[in-house]
Amino acid sequence: MRKHILFACVLLIGCSDESSESLIPEPEILSINPQFGIPGETIIIQGLNFGMIPKDIEVQFAGVEAQISSISDEQVEVIVPESQTGPIIISKNNFSVSSTYDFKILIDLDKAIDSFLSENPFVPGISFAMIRDGEIKHSYAAGFIDQALTKATNVNTVFKMASVSKLMVATAVMQQVDLGVLDLDEDISNYLGFQVRNPNFPDIVITTRMLLKHESSMSNPIVGETVDDVFFGYEPHDAISLHPLIQDVLTPESDIYNPLVWMNEKPGGAITKNSNLGMTLLGYLVEEISSQHFNDYTSQYIFDPLGMNESSYFYPDLDQDNISDIFRRDSGTVFPPFVLYLYPAECLYTSPLDWSKYLSAILNGGELNGNRILKQSSVDEMLDLTLPENNQLPYESSIGLVWRGAAINTDWIGHTGAGLGTHVTEINLKNNIGYVLMTNKGGIDGFIGPGGSLNVVVHQWLKEQIEYR
Repeated sequence: MRKHILFACVLLIGCSDESSESLIPEPEILSINPQFGIPGETIIIQGLNFGMIPKDIEVQFAGVEAQISSISDEQVEVIVPESQTGPIIISKNNFSVSSTYDFKILIDLDKAIDSFLSENPFVPGISFAMIRDGEIKHSYAAGFIDQALTKATNVNTVFKMASVSKLMVATAVMQQVDLGVLDLDEDISNYLGFQVRNPNFPDIVITTRMLLKHESSMSNPIVGETVDDVFFGYEPHDAISLHPLIQDVLTPESDIYNPLVWMNEKPGGAITKNSNLGMTLLGYLVEEISSQHFNDYTSQYIFDPLGMNESSYFYPDLDQDNISDIFRRDSGTVFPPFVLYLYPAECLYTSPLDWSKYLSAILNGGELNGNRILKQSSVDEMLDLTLPENNQLPYESSIGLVWRGAAINTDWIGHTGAGLGTHVTEINLKNNIGYVLMTNKGGIDGFIGPGGSLNVVVHQWLKEQIEYR
């Protein structure tokens, strides 16, 4: 009889063990903070019944196990793994629970830039900065700035900005409007001391506004279509004189005049096409009105007020040890330092952090740290975009006063440059955000410009910053 009682007790004890096992509380996720992040960041999962021993619990992001940094019964701190957007699942013993919403895996832009350079070794260096609400929120640089590939790129590295330089021309011109000494819709000839007319349409007045909107019918001549002096690379310490060459190139009375500097289209919107020559004429307009060399004018009235201490049109003003070489588009060789006659449109030197100050001022209505470079009305006018009818601008862009908006990057306004290095800068007025991406390789606008592979990633990242950060 006693043996039967003992056997029954064993059975009862066994039943008791199974019952206690089934009573182990399941983990419960209450909140995830934050609900997004890049791989490598740490997040905190709040909940219940996580337990105190990491080996008893597993955390997965869309099926990828995460490393646990610390754990308590009500909190797990984990490192976001290389994963895709998806649910977080916490498992403990035989139980598991899934988050009620997906954890958003964000783009790691720094890694994306590193990957781009790794996959495109013909691009030596890249530097990037993003501002929001007047502050630099992110900056990164990778690669090299010299042909020997020994000097690392940094966010203070100075690049020659190619056509992004045209935004300085627009700013300097609009400062003359602010001073009340320039009317954008008056005959520009009245300010220059010589007549500017398209000989094909001699009765049509050409205005400053037409030049700012690239609708003056002035061409963008290449070698052979005007005098070679326009295309020479001069010594970098030369302070180029824009006059009298600009007058001689544009007026039929000159011995060096070539009619190809004008298009057979009416000024005023019959065609909208980029003109470096037109931008250079506007640089001379600023010189005539201000009685200053364009180099000196931009330093005194734009760079100095904004604290852009690493920016200049004049190479000797800069720290040459921190200027990136310019790699030719068709080889791995570099250009020696030089300045072009068309320098107002092409030869601004600046760094990502310096340029961020300019973008901040534009986004703030023309003012930064109490220093105003433009009236709000002039900023608004520059950024008031329209889509030309006969549009030959890159990227199917709409245009304001030099500032452009590429069709693919809706709500973004800026400019690109692709000859002396390849660069892009844009601002988003709705979200008070802007960025600049600089490289030292010419001719890679298919990667860097709007719609290019890296530019698409940058815009995806920017969208995430707006939505999640």
